[in-house]
Amino acid sequence: MKQDLMQPDPQSEVHDKYRHQALVCLTADITNKDLLSVVMVAADMGAVEFLEQILHIKNVYVLKDGKNGIIDVTNLTHGTMKNASQATRTKKLSVSKRKTQPLDMNYGKQQSQEELNKSCLDLIVACPNLHKANQMLDIVPIKQIVRNYWSVYQWIYGILMVVHVTFMSLFSAYGIPLIKETNDTKIWPYITFLLWPIMLLIFEGYYMVASVLHFCRTKSKSSDKTRKMWISSSVKGIIGISWKHLSHITSCIFSTLVIVWFILYYTKNSYQAHILAIVMVFGWLYTIVFTDGFETVHAFTIMLKKIIIRDMTRFIFLYCLVLFAFSLAFQCLFSIAERVEDNFPTEWSTFFVSFNMMIGMDTIFYESFDDDYAAAGREHSATFVKLLYLVYILLTTVILLNLLIAMMTDSYSAVTATEGTTWRVGSVQLAIEIEKNMPFLPKFFKLIGVKQNPEYYDEEKQRWMMSIPRQEVSLKNTAGKKNAFEAIRSLEKEIRDMKNQQDDMNDRIQMLMERSYEQNSSSRPGTAMQNTRVVSAFPKGGLAKRRHSTIHHRPSNLGTVRQNTLLM
Repeated sequence: MKQDLMQPDPQSEVHDKYRHQALVCLTADITNKDLLSVVMVAADMGAVEFLEQILHIKNVYVLKDGKNGIIDVTNLTHGTMKNASQATRTKKLSVSKRKTQPLDMNYGKQQSQEELNKSCLDLIVACPNLHKANQMLDIVPIKQIVRNYWSVYQWIYGILMVVHVTFMSLFSAYGIPLIKETNDTKIWPYITFLLWPIMLLIFEGYYMVASVLHFCRTKSKSSDKTRKMWISSSVKGIIGISWKHLSHITSCIFSTLVIVWFILYYTKNSYQAHILAIVMVFGWLYTIVFTDGFETVHAFTIMLKKIIIRDMTRFIFLYCLVLFAFSLAFQCLFSIAERVEDNFPTEWSTFFVSFNMMIGMDTIFYESFDDDYAAAGREHSATFVKLLYLVYILLTTVILLNLLIAMMTDSYSAVTATEGTTWRVGSVQLAIEIEKNMPFLPKFFKLIGVKQNPEYYDEEKQRWMMSIPRQEVSLKNTAGKKNAFEAIRSLEKEIRDMKNQQDDMNDRIQMLMERSYEQNSSSRPGTAMQNTRVVSAFPKGGLAKRRHSTIHHRPSNLGTVRQNTLLM
């Protein structure tokens, strides 16, 4: 430290200014090799209490302004990121107020725009522990930020859902009657049915290209060891991608099939009815994707995805093995009687009948079943078929179907147990995904006057700030004090209970010792009893086991006996 420099007075404004700049630089500006600051690392690791303490540092992140409190919200969301573009804008607005650049620990490392745009909210919703993610979303000021963060984007989901339902209604009303038409095909107005699918394909193409580029950039920066681990788990990665992007896959299939149907309709192909049937299935089921934007049905959407992807996949794999095994066994037994084989001519017919038997819609036992086997001289074969039928029904209907119901019940319980947490984290995640896929939306909202969050940029501090009521700032601290008082009261009650149990045990031990002394005195007067084993009957809920203690006492002094007693 130079001699001509003096430390400012701790009570002065200069000291507070330097303290504010130093703590902000340490917690928000200095980053590690992953370009994460201290605040972002806390959000990434799910350190709820640590993140809360940093964001509640007085005169650093929490400031005062009359009746309201001002909180520094820089880097918490995409709109409050302190990147190079904001620094340039600040320099243009106020050159004279230019400050020193924040300390960067990534010497010479090039920071991509995508890495700079990673906010704390991204890291919070990406936390695998939903409970911790929900707790971090409850921290002031994150709670105030996400309060209305999703409401704007919910309108987008609602509008898209109305558009898709309207399209499917018109397509169903006018598309199905076109199958019966044998006259010349009309391009107009049916070509308008391609507008919505083409718009979906354009968006999905843009989304796919952006995802592939992001994936390539991420893998190119990863180490060789990381790439080898990723290649070894490629199957698991494909399943994860299918689950995460199930809505995009459904959208591509639906849009492509609509275009294929129109081509078949224009060329008068006889398979247009088959394609149209598949379009109806995928089109109306695709409506479920837009229900993610509504809290009342969000949990049921997740439940349906889990049941289809996880439960039904495992069940179908096991059931197909059982179905193939027994249907081929039945076909072998049917082939030994010509009349019976006429009712089940192929393996596929037997396969279909076996499936219907599981759900009780069909049976293999027709009216002359036993007579047909008797005519072929195989009466015992009919009995064997019936025994095989009993085993099949017991294995499929009783065991496998009930197993599927139990698996679905577990999935339902798991989803409903975290329904509120899943919706809160999921809605913010959807809003962030929409912002990433359509970055022009925030600018469009500002253009039309829709304000998502009450943040504003402080040109003097070059930080993003947000004004909230002061009672909301101290709400969390009040709740923490309340919980602390409750914990202290609970601990005091436990101490009193333990003290009462200890007094009760001492009284019982003293009574036992006096009774034992009286018995020994009456049997051997004048002789001291040595090595007496004491077995105490302690109160219910007390100590279940105790080691036997050896007591050395004198008949004339009961106090000495009590002092030499070892209670373990």
